[in-house]
Amino acid sequence: MNAYWQGVWAYVYSLTKDPFVTDDLTQDVFVRAYTNLDQFRNESSYKTWLFSIARNRCKDFQKSALFRRVVPVDIHRTQVFASEYMSAEDEAVRSIERNEWWKAILTLKKPYREVVILHLREDMTFAEIATVLGIPEVTARVRYRRALQQLRAGFISEVNSHEI
Repeated sequence: MNAYWQGVWAYVYSLTKDPFVTDDLTQDVFVRAYTNLDQFRNESSYKTWLFSIARNRCKDFQKSALFRRVVPVDIHRTQVFASEYMSAEDEAVRSIERNEWWKAILTLKKPYREVVILHLREDMTFAEIATVLGIPEVTARVRYRRALQQLRAGFISEVNSHEI
């Protein structure tokens, strides 16, 4: 749990966009992993196994009646990790930039958002991402490339709209 809690939480949040639901689902991921530890077949790493459980729990939740009746609240939790070598002003600018970047990532369609989160935040290889998502590795690579293209296009249009 200590090694993967934050990563699983961030991944689940990227899918639900609700911190309260994310807390519950993340806890459930670890409870399920613990109770089913004897079913782990060492065909993947613990990390990819946990993220697969997380993805399946999110799918189950989104199919549930509760999800269909309740509109998720878009509350952004951010964590600022201050560096002892940065001024308060530099850290504030860095935090704003990081928040804007993650906001942009959260606007991507789910298939692209999942690949970006798993690759950038969780430092998973495309093979590991393919395992978690149950897709071919080449599909994971293509989704990542397309996500970056969309992010760049959004950034360019954002910059251009500020210049007008």
